[in-house]
Amino acid sequence: SIINAKQDEVYAYLNDEKTVYASPEGAPQLECWALGASPSSALYAAERGISYAYAAFANPKLAKQSIQAYRENFKPSAFLKAPAVNLAVAAYCADTEDKAKRMSLSSVAWSMLAERGGHNIPFPSMAESERLIEISNDPEVESQMNGTLIVGNQSQVSEKLIQLIDELELDELTLLTVTESAEDLLKHYPVSYTHLRA
Repeated sequence: SIINAKQDEVYAYLNDEKTVYASPEGAPQLECWALGASPSSALYAAERGISYAYAAFANPKLAKQSIQAYRENFKPSAFLKAPAVNLAVAAYCADTEDKAKRMSLSSVAWSMLAERGGHNIPFPSMAESERLIEISNDPEVESQMNGTLIVGNQSQVSEKLIQLIDELELDELTLLTVTESAEDLLKHYPVSYTHLRA
């Protein structure tokens, strides 16, 4: 495919199979990662011996299957001697579960709009998100919040993240949080990270 051809071009460049040259030379070798959300992307990373980041925020259902396929098919390379896995999850953490759920509404509303066929949709405001969710009267909204997003207070979120780390034997974890205000975002990360680290 066109996408794989472009990825192969980057892979070849980073693997010193150069058809394109950087100037000045002498930069250290960069890490090479493949981001995906399916077993096919896992196999792409495994066959080339590069690190694999799974986008659980886009497709959490295939995370375990994809990571397993990556590990089982991994071939050591100049980049990596053993598999390395990052899981990227959508997470919302606040002092209370209710606050965290409210923070996540823009993400839920955006997903609803995207599923209806929208492209390049900006994230709706909190007020607009509440209105869209209320109008939709969709019983799947709550299950989506429970299935695609990790939402809760400090102990709830850290428990779910630690469970993922242990279950999937993760090397790295990336938290993706989209909020209406930078203030909410700045409150979120220290709360979730500090609690998780402890």
